[in-house]
Amino acid sequence: MPKLSLSKEIKNHPLFSNMVKLEYEQDFETIITSTGYSYLVLVYGDISINNKKENYTLPKAFINSIMPNFNIVAKKNSWFVVIRMNTDRFYQISKTNVNTQGAISKISHIVSQKVVDDLHREIETAAHNDYILIIDKHLKPFYAEWIKKSKISDIIDYIFINNGLLNVTNIIDEFHISHSSLNRYFKTATGVTVNKFLRLIRFNYIVRHLEANNIDMLSAIEEFKYYDYSHFSRDVKQFSGKTPKQLFGTKHPILRDMLYKKIRY
Repeated sequence: MPKLSLSKEIKNHPLFSNMVKLEYEQDFETIITSTGYSYLVLVYGDISINNKKENYTLPKAFINSIMPNFNIVAKKNSWFVVIRMNTDRFYQISKTNVNTQGAISKISHIVSQKVVDDLHREIETAAHNDYILIIDKHLKPFYAEWIKKSKISDIIDYIFINNGLLNVTNIIDEFHISHSSLNRYFKTATGVTVNKFLRLIRFNYIVRHLEANNIDMLSAIEEFKYYDYSHFSRDVKQFSGKTPKQLFGTKHPILRDMLYKKIRY
């Protein structure tokens, strides 16, 4: 099991909302699933993404958007710092179309390599873990541009406020936008359709609700208006890579802790 050496909420920051630090004292592999946010990630050591198509060594500093479930493979003595941002910040910062260019962008593609190297080195050698002060020191000149609203910023906030318990018609009626425009904006900024994003946020909310309230899955299916168990199972499988039985068992504690917000990822 990795060591969770830092997990905290970041208050009153224009860009960041949560931060975690995980340290790997042994070689370790686990499943990570998207929580619907974008992240700034700083990597130390050898950490890679392993899926059916490829094994991709993570760059030392990058941002990522919504990604499907994937395996993280970390070598002994590796660690990383992950800072959460709003969903559409990846697009606003990288200016890349997630749908066509992928969900990971090196920070060095956005700011100079010297800025990245200095930031990375200072965090690695810091005598404290108030990493936001260090990040602000190096990246604050870019914040004014990075925090500008996208065309779907308010819609994303609305979805999170309602825990994804909406349908597409609710959003169209609330924001007076066409279905085609809504999907186009979402696929550009997040890589997924608005319907899939709704399902993802609802999935994250439901699994936390199941744990916090100690209710059974069938009750949750009825409460959250799934058509039947197979539709619920489909979302669990798609977003976690596991069946409901596997997810709600004990074999994947990091995945469970992340979903239940014991890890503020």
